[in-house]
Amino acid sequence: MSRRRVHDSVFDEPHMRATAGPVPPPSQPPIEPADVIRSESPLDSVWNEPAMAVQNAAAGSGADAPYARWLVEGRARYGWGRSWLVTLGLMLAAGPLALLSAFWGAGQTWFSVLALTVFGPLVEEMGKIMAALVTVEKWPFAFRSAWQIIVCCAVGGAVFAVIENLLYLHVYVREPSAELIYWRWTVCTALHVGCSLIAAWGVVHVWKDVWQHHRPPRVELGYPFWMTAIVIHGVYNAFALMFEMLVSPF
Repeated sequence: MSRRRVHDSVFDEPHMRATAGPVPPPSQPPIEPADVIRSESPLDSVWNEPAMAVQNAAAGSGADAPYARWLVEGRARYGWGRSWLVTLGLMLAAGPLALLSAFWGAGQTWFSVLALTVFGPLVEEMGKIMAALVTVEKWPFAFRSAWQIIVCCAVGGAVFAVIENLLYLHVYVREPSAELIYWRWTVCTALHVGCSLIAAWGVVHVWKDVWQHHRPPRVELGYPFWMTAIVIHGVYNAFALMFEMLVSPF
């Protein structure tokens, strides 16, 4: 059976011929499509899908790799002033994201214990760090210090705690007791901020790996920290639910 001609392949598109360069001589292995990375911006290539991140990182390493050059060029455009301005914007964005998470959790907890102990903590914890995490994935040079990431996530946790407290004390519970008000503004607020700080370290690890190895973000590095925050939050919710059913302290 004769071999199909190259131009019949879906990988022989005109724009890929220009990116891939001249055809290598027969003595060299052919250029695979997944090895093609656009030098002008790694984020513009169809081969920069999440599933291709590891392969893209292996395609080049060191200061001369396309992604490494893109990082250096990006950091040169983001001085400390511009970086902190972006951080401030992300802190403000954490509010709407926290608001969406708060309403999602509030609508589920009344009819599902599973939502209260599993799905609620999952959505809430990821919602509080989402602004910082998306920035690290798309524009890692926007942060110049790990403390900027921690501040963003801590503010997200604090904003979420304020919104949730207001919902509980002014919407869900009629005439709350002084004990419940104190509990919400101390223990619950500390829980949300503390879990956000734990999850923030996961984002920091992803960000540091980008700059240490000059490769695309490996989101899986943050999983242990995010799971820890989710588990702590879920265990607390389960304890609070049982405590309220058995003791009814408020």
